[in-house]
Amino acid sequence: MSRYWYFYNPVGAGNEADPTQYVKLSNDPVGNCTNGQALCAIYAHRSSTLSGKPLASDISTTSTIFDYIAESRANFGVPTPTNKPFVYLRQPV
Repeated sequence: MSRYWYFYNPVGAGNEADPTQYVKLSNDPVGNCTNGQALCAIYAHRSSTLSGKPLASDISTTSTIFDYIAESRANFGVPTPTNKPFVYLRQPV
């Protein structure tokens, strides 16, 4: 199953575990996400039921992606060195 980049576009207070608050991107967001504490984008599997949205189990609060988000925030927005990052953070807007 392929993974895609999704931009986090919070509605209201925001809910990082809600797949409807993400928008599929056409390419890697590295140039648009700068280091910070706010979630910018995630690299997740595509939902087969929600068009253009990530798979709900990939962004559940018990998922590895949520672990990556917490780890990135603990490192002040700097992704941990891996072959491919799964989360980008940015400065709050």
